[in-house]
Amino acid sequence: MRHLLSPSLPHPTAHPSLPTRAQVNSYTDAIKVDPKSHVLYSNRANAYTRLESFKEALRDADECVKLDGDWAKGHARRGAALAGLRQHDEACEAYGRAVRRRLFRLGSAPRWGGMGGGRDGRGGKGER
Repeated sequence: MRHLLSPSLPHPTAHPSLPTRAQVNSYTDAIKVDPKSHVLYSNRANAYTRLESFKEALRDADECVKLDGDWAKGHARRGAALAGLRQHDEACEAYGRAVRRRLFRLGSAPRWGGMGGGRDGRGGKGER
């Protein structure tokens, strides 16, 4: 499989068994061809996270969110990088943004009313 933007570049996900460092290199090459692709930054952030290179992962996740702030997966990648950096409060916020964007795209709102209260939205614990 070839990368859609450049037939000379292999598509980064064409070989899922590639070592993650090779995936990073492949995504880096693809980003040179399409530097405005939030998906490529997201995927490279995931590869960096798998390598436990959390600063690099956060840099790419931030770029992904800058390019498309409505895309839930970008915020989730940000949360993973922040969690790896042990910035847990910020990671929770990023994951929360990911959930809210995903629910918005699905056309539903959280029944529990967001932060605070209980799981049932009335202050109780709700059913499990």
